[in-house]
Amino acid sequence: MAIRIVLADDADLVIEGAQSVLNADHRFNVVGTARCMDDLLKTIEAGYPDVVVLSEWIHNLDILSAVESIHTVRPNLKVIVMGGLADGLLIRDLFSAGVSGYLYKSDDLCELLVTAIDTVLLDRP
Repeated sequence: MAIRIVLADDADLVIEGAQSVLNADHRFNVVGTARCMDDLLKTIEAGYPDVVVLSEWIHNLDILSAVESIHTVRPNLKVIVMGGLADGLLIRDLFSAGVSGYLYKSDDLCELLVTAIDTVLLDRP
């Protein structure tokens, strides 16, 4: 059975790039995309994903509030945040809020996105 993924970012290019990487691996099924928090929550409710890959710049909500909202809808959902900041305090706060993984956007998406998903599904940060 395929691992169900939802991608969320306010930039189409990031969504398309991540979707392209995931579609190349038969184990993954991108069941939805979102560009704002309202659409993300609806997509999560409708698509029953295993993992959400979320940009720290999701439209209309700060990232910590976004993670809290996601876990209100699906408390055990694995969330990976993709961010451009290397702020250790923010990353610590994200993990405290229930984020399963953090992916630095400047890293090689083709190499690390699949690894990040595999890792959080094993309950490792």
